[in-house]
Amino acid sequence: MLTPFEVQVPIFKFCHKNVKSLKEGKDARLLPSKDQWD
Repeated sequence: MLTPFEVQVPIFKFCHKNVKSLKEGKDARLLPSKDQWD
C-alpha cells in the first residue's frame, strides 16, 4: 500500500504541470503572435 506522501507527489507533479501548461496557454492567447492568426 502506498503512503499518503507517495500518492501526493505524482498528483502534485501532475497538477503543477497542468497549471503551468494552462498558464502558458492563457499567455499565448492573451498575446497571440501575428503568424498564429494569418
